[in-house]
Amino acid sequence: MRDRKLSLTALITVILTISQPIANLPPLFQVSQVLAQTPADRKVEADRLFQHGILSKSAKKS
Repeated sequence: MRDRKLSLTALITVILTISQPIANLPPLFQVSQVLAQTPADRKVEADRLFQHGILSKSAKKS
C-alpha cells in the first residue's frame, strides 16, 4: 500500500511538472482579427485600386 501511494505521488508530480511548461507555451495558431469595412471604406479602396490600375497601364504603354 505504501509503494502504491508513493508511485501515485511520483506520477502526479511528474504530470504536473511536465504540464506546466506546456501550458505556458504560446498558441501555435494565432486567431486573426477580422476588420469590418463600411461601404464608404470599400468605395475608397476600390477607387484607389482603380487609379493604381490606370497608372500602371499608362506606365506600361510609355
